[in-house]
Amino acid sequence: MRHQPLVANVLLSVTAGALFLGLLEGGARLIERRRPAAPVAAYIWDWEQMWEGDFYRIRSEVNGWPPWQEFNADGLRDRTHAEEKPAGTMRLVFLGDSVTAGAQIEAEEAFPQALQALLDGEGRPVEVFNVALRGWSTRQERIAYERLARKYHPDEVVLAVCLNDIPELQDNLTRPPRLLSALYRRSALVRVVINARGREIRSVEQLFTEPESKSVKEGMARFFDEVRALRSEVRADSARLSLAVFPFRFQLAADAPPPVVQERIRAFCAAEGLACLDLRPAIRGMGPSAFVDYDHLSASGSRLVAATLAASGIPPLPPPVCRSGPERDMARLETALTDPRPEARRCAAWTLGRSGSAAASTVDSLTAVLRDPEESVRREAAHTLGELGAASHPAVPSLFAALCDERASVRWQAALSLSGLGVGPDAVPSLVAALRSDDGYVRGFAAWTLGSL
Repeated sequence: MRHQPLVANVLLSVTAGALFLGLLEGGARLIERRRPAAPVAAYIWDWEQMWEGDFYRIRSEVNGWPPWQEFNADGLRDRTHAEEKPAGTMRLVFLGDSVTAGAQIEAEEAFPQALQALLDGEGRPVEVFNVALRGWSTRQERIAYERLARKYHPDEVVLAVCLNDIPELQDNLTRPPRLLSALYRRSALVRVVINARGREIRSVEQLFTEPESKSVKEGMARFFDEVRALRSEVRADSARLSLAVFPFRFQLAADAPPPVVQERIRAFCAAEGLACLDLRPAIRGMGPSAFVDYDHLSASGSRLVAATLAASGIPPLPPPVCRSGPERDMARLETALTDPRPEARRCAAWTLGRSGSAAASTVDSLTAVLRDPEESVRREAAHTLGELGAASHPAVPSLFAALCDERASVRWQAALSLSGLGVGPDAVPSLVAALRSDDGYVRGFAAWTLGSL
């Protein structure tokens, strides 16, 4: 009996506390109704709603065949790449979001692929990687470098900065810890106390209209911290990081606000010793046709970005394989295939691949070059034989032999050339033998080709 007053007091206290919290919750809900928060722009993703955790990738079981699959073995909108780095080739990785991935245009029209085509046409030995997915911000791009891009040993890494990266970092990293998330979603009182909504950036336009606000300054600081962390990762791999900053379409208007965000990023890069390319002037010259919506590039906009990157020196690119104008004398080019200088042999093979039917007479010499001691020369010869079409059919047995080359770049190019040339039933024994290759790409080629006969 002596405990009854204590129990009654406890129950009374709990009831009073619950009523008080209920009153506070009701007041908080009233405040939210009277002062509703402005909606966050749809292009600023909530990571918890879109995926679990800080990162996502598309699951993929592909092995590179057929080579026109939209997503590669890493779950990226890019062709499949060999982990083994080719000799004499610079590897260039672009980290980005849907703009880099080429949303709303064909995969081959995305600006990294457009840059690859441009560099191939100039004979520059560069392998371009498109490491990007829709919804990624700078945080996910840094994780993508660690988990996906690093294994390819890039020489240059370009962070493709879209301005919505900054609000996404701010809005997602200021939200309550996961333990409080359920309470935050259900309780207006918790939302008012934490005031995460008050620290959000609700649109890219806000970066320009309120550049001195606390939320914008915090968002910029978070972005700069992510860039510094990424730079440390890239430098640890003896590679170099640079930035390419993309505008939003509203920045092309005559009454557009001053480009304060780009100016802040350029100032940061200058202070940190990072190369930075502001793409706004080039894109502004093309006008709205550079876009398909608020920030995604059109096919023509992608080509413009690729050309601007190639001409900018950010990042610095190697010179063309052929430093002088292409030689079109087939006899001299054929002789150059045996030049003692590897660069001369590679230049000759590259030029023959762009000489059309006139180079058909050099097939035997190109076939012999498949046994050249230099990887880059063998790879170029395999590529050229594929470009020459039907004239290269006598080289098919040697191209099958190249599927066993010690270097992945030669094996993969031989497979691509064989696929382009087309093989018939007489190639079945060679294809069956290729199924036993240690190289998954070669096995994929063999299986796919056998299935197509």
